Amino acid sequence: MLAQYFEYRQQNLDMFKNLKATDPGIKQALKDGFPGVLSNLDRYGRKILVLFAANWDQSRYTFVDILRAILLSLESMIEDPELQVNGFILIIDWSNFTFKQASKLTPSMLRLAIEGLQDSFPARFGGIHFVNQPWYIHALYTVIRPFLKDKTRKRIFMHGNNLNSLHQLIHPEILPSELGGMMPPYDMGTWARTLLDHAYDEETDYCPESYTLSVQDLERDLEKNLSPKTMKRSQSVVEPGVLKRPDKVKSEEDNMQPLLSLD
Repeated sequence: MLAQYFEYRQQNLDMFKNLKATDPGIKQALKDGFPGVLSNLDRYGRKILVLFAANWDQSRYTFVDILRAILLSLESMIEDPELQVNGFILIIDWSNFTFKQASKLTPSMLRLAIEGLQDSFPARFGGIHFVNQPWYIHALYTVIRPFLKDKTRKRIFMHGNNLNSLHQLIHPEILPSELGGMMPPYDMGTWARTLLDHAYDEETDYCPESYTLSVQDLERDLEKNLSPKTMKRSQSVVEPGVLKRPDKVKSEEDNMQPLLSLD
């Protein structure tokens, strides 16, 4: 996986230029909670990342900036030997995420994220949980679903507004109140302060147009390979599953059943 991630970085050199927390675009994304990192681990010892999608201020930074901030954060956290073994959980809250915001999530940009997080980054993702997702997020998922590995698809959970189903997999005692948890509301600047330290309060000027050229170049490069002829399509089909409520936790796989099939 390290070799694959190195290759991914080599193929996307522009995206990895100045990959540090003080980069203006990355800093803005971090301060808006991209990503948020909860202080408590789940019962399997996994670090929980949270994204509140509606916080994306598209006038201040791009989707590429968000992806860079996430990759930078993962590079920092993966230095922990326990997380190298136990991995991560990702929760995305789509509350108040508008159709206009969703229109910026182009197939080429989504593929860039898939290649970086699913195919390249040397970390285990035990689950990706969508909550409060609107219909157009379901539509976006159908676009990227054929290009997800079978293992990844089994670990994507579409909860909608049913937070009880989320709590069956992640105990509410460690979740913030926005996710129906017992912890206080999440402070979006928590993880940003960890990475930025004293630079958190320093003013930075950032113009999204400065990144427009590199984003366009990335999209052109990606769209060359976006057709079914050049993209590998998973041949497996995830059968609709039923979330069970076991009397006791048997194993991670027993609890990692899909809540919803979008076939």
